Amino acid sequence: MTASDAPTNPLPVAVASDGPQVSTQRHHPTAVRAGRPSGAEALHALSGLLLLEESRQSALQLVVEASREGVPGVAEASVTLLDTRSAASTSWTGLLAQELDVVQYGLDEGPCLEAARSGVPIWIPNMRAEHRWPHFAEQALRRGVLSAFAVPLLAGRQARGALDLYSTRVSGLNARARRTAGQYAQLGSDVLTRMSA
Repeated sequence: MTASDAPTNPLPVAVASDGPQVSTQRHHPTAVRAGRPSGAEALHALSGLLLLEESRQSALQLVVEASREGVPGVAEASVTLLDTRSAASTSWTGLLAQELDVVQYGLDEGPCLEAARSGVPIWIPNMRAEHRWPHFAEQALRRGVLSAFAVPLLAGRQARGALDLYSTRVSGLNARARRTAGQYAQLGSDVLTRMSA
């Protein structure tokens, strides 16, 4: 599915026109994980790589790829960014994440939008029991997503987006995994702060 195939919706929706940039092997998170460094070592190595990136999109692509690899239970990840008119998926690890982001933009509701707007992390442990966003939950279940976690991305102190993590298991991210997700989101926030200064 491409951005042009995305469901029509009444709100302005943007998906990065050229899609997420593919990292070179030099920058790929699996290179960071060579020799299986600890979580702290992987985060430290990623933070160094992010300083080398010249574009916001390529830096955030590194964050989503590393999040999928480094946060236990994550099947796919993406980044949603907000501006005054629309929401946009700027980086994603697969079509599943992109599609679920676009579903939320069309509905104007869901965990990623809520985290991006409120600045508060949103945890859906079981899509089958989700009542806050039932239309989104229905679409997620159709795609095999059973839980989701969205962590705000800040530029300075202002919420500007969210790191969106999708799991194919009920309660797919335990408390420790959610704390780790917060560390990856902090790196994404650092990117937004640095590149919006």
